[in-house]
Amino acid sequence: MRIRYIFSSNPRNARIMVRITGIILGLLLVVSLILWGLIFHRSQTWSPVSAEVSAFSTADSADVWTEFTFTYEGSIYNVRQRGHSYWMYPGLELLIYCNPQNPQQFQIADTMYALPRTAAMASGIWAVLTVLMLLNYLRVRNR
Repeated sequence: MRIRYIFSSNPRNARIMVRITGIILGLLLVVSLILWGLIFHRSQTWSPVSAEVSAFSTADSADVWTEFTFTYEGSIYNVRQRGHSYWMYPGLELLIYCNPQNPQQFQIADTMYALPRTAAMASGIWAVLTVLMLLNYLRVRNR
């Protein structure tokens, strides 16, 4: 069984489509690499700290927050972060990365790589589309 795909039967349009998808793929790869670099830098320069979920909002769905309590260099911090994950509950101990210059700025270690992984996944999907466009262009050009 042979699968045929035709994005464009005009060689000029097929070449333009390859270029556009290639440019978008390149931009997605650059964004993905930048995000991975930022997260790697943050994981190397910020301090890992154990934090406890002390409270979270339950009443108003427009104002969702989670409060974390942690000790950093002898000081106790209670920091409220916007948003709430279904797996968090009061008393949960989790690892966070704390900014040494501003201890109230932190990032949860479990969710730290979510954005770079999403960008990498989008790059992979777009790479498949780019290869299909390239194969289409080669087939149309050879006709």
